[in-house]
Amino acid sequence: MERRHTEFNGNVSDYYELQAQTNLLAPYVSYRSAAVPLTVYEGWANGWEIGGFHRRQRNGELLPHTPYHAFRVTGSAAGTSNLIYDPPGPDWSKQWIVHGKWVPDTSWIVSYDELNALRPELERRFVDAAAAKIWQRGHDTLTFLTELRDVRKLFVDTVKRILGLKFPKDWRQMSNDWLSYRYGWRVLLFDLNDLTDAIVNLSHTMVRLSEKTGDRSNSFTVTETTNSGFYTNRVYRYTRQVEILRRGSVVADIAVPKFKFDLIQTAWEKIPYSFVFDWIINVGQYLSTLDFIWMSTDYTASVGCLVKMKKELFITTTLKPYCTGTEFCTASSSGELRWRVPTELSNRPHLNVKIDGLRLADLISLLFQRIL
Repeated sequence: MERRHTEFNGNVSDYYELQAQTNLLAPYVSYRSAAVPLTVYEGWANGWEIGGFHRRQRNGELLPHTPYHAFRVTGSAAGTSNLIYDPPGPDWSKQWIVHGKWVPDTSWIVSYDELNALRPELERRFVDAAAAKIWQRGHDTLTFLTELRDVRKLFVDTVKRILGLKFPKDWRQMSNDWLSYRYGWRVLLFDLNDLTDAIVNLSHTMVRLSEKTGDRSNSFTVTETTNSGFYTNRVYRYTRQVEILRRGSVVADIAVPKFKFDLIQTAWEKIPYSFVFDWIINVGQYLSTLDFIWMSTDYTASVGCLVKMKKELFITTTLKPYCTGTEFCTASSSGELRWRVPTELSNRPHLNVKIDGLRLADLISLLFQRIL
């Protein structure tokens, strides 16, 4: 069993050489280029706890996901300060205040603790959704056959409107057209695509399939602080951009039926407005996950996250009377934390309220159909 593990103790001085000189008011930082990692934390290598992992993987064996985490941050800084204080009068002599490279602090460096504090809860609903997507690769033939009458009506009504050059005259007609597209034509195209795939892959039985599902969130913050000294006024502008991704992954050796006749799934699809209820508790997805569990011979699943952060520092300096020279400073760093945990399918429905722009348009269209 081979394990790779590099400790990171969070001590910035391990990666930066802080030098203080007698003619400087503050130490300066000698920095590394962005191409060189400032700090690196490597977790366990993929499959570290499985003997002969790479050989067995090359031989086609389905191996379970193993715990994994890794931390990495890179960055660079550039700053110079050349200030001279030269007041009038015989009692004062010209003197250097700051001269040379200058980066006042290390707060712009992304730390492990910052990323770890943002690490989200890993939810098993993502692996359930991934398993459902694997099962849904087959063609839902029974539901397709029960909707053929609706497809015929949809096609005839559309052809009549096009040939008669009839355009929507009111909100009710426009909402009806929108719903016809969303839950008529679009679904029909998906069904025809699944049917084509089923026919093309008719000879395939047991295959290895994989799916990933997840979500992401973003945030951006800007803070400014002012430091007024005897010689200068400095404005420190800090920016922080964060992106968090959560993901569930499933890999399975499974024989998904090419043509499915699922009475329970079809009954749910035929209930009016069942798709609206799926926005809150995705019953349709849950039924597909159950079918996956009943049919799958072997699978492995994991949930994980990726936390990414970018921090930047810009310093603007205004000189006070009798102080001359130039000063600038800019610094940035990018860090990421990866985390993966093996898990099992939860085998239960999940509360997942999700209303995006398209679904909001669907809901408004449904209300127009009812009240207009």
